[in-house]
Amino acid sequence: MPSFSASLSKDKLCEASSEHRFIQLTSTGEITQEQFNKWLTQDYLFVNSYIRFGAHVLINAPRQDYKVLIKGLSALEEELTWFENKLKEKNISIKNIKPLSANLNYQHWLDDLMLTKKSYLSLITALYAIELCYYEAWKSVKNHDYQEYINRWGSEGFEQFIERLRVTVDVASITAANNDKQDACQLWNDVMQLEIDFWNMTIDEKSE
Repeated sequence: MPSFSASLSKDKLCEASSEHRFIQLTSTGEITQEQFNKWLTQDYLFVNSYIRFGAHVLINAPRQDYKVLIKGLSALEEELTWFENKLKEKNISIKNIKPLSANLNYQHWLDDLMLTKKSYLSLITALYAIELCYYEAWKSVKNHDYQEYINRWGSEGFEQFIERLRVTVDVASITAANNDKQDACQLWNDVMQLEIDFWNMTIDEKSE
């Protein structure tokens, strides 16, 4: 019998990561600076919201998962500083960044998860899905002009973190009720679509 994580639908994972046009354009060097900067600014805003979701998952976690989740939160805090430094390098004013609709939708979705009573399996599966999408996306980029980004989200260290999250999901599934497993699967699918929408936003030439 396959593990719970192995049973999660992979149909949209590639579409939400390595096969998305934003990632492919970045890999080939065809991405414009305007498009890339749109992603950078919007992702910075998203991480500000996402770190609160990570804290919510930790609050609901069993003791044995504290280490991996605290490590993840620590990395996110460092990541915010990294984003701020990158934006400063590009002379982009943080106070002038406005969230676009796909970003707001994603943030509101996270807010709803924190306001709705969800099982730990559902929460950790959603977090795993978000992190996995970024790993699968950036490890596929072959353009050395973006090596700093590849090193951050496509590294061996990040891969090890993803693997620990996967194991955490599978352990949580052992004692989970069937309806909680079904809900976790739905949240997984939701993340895939939200990630696709977020990438789409970055290369949409129309302003939102």
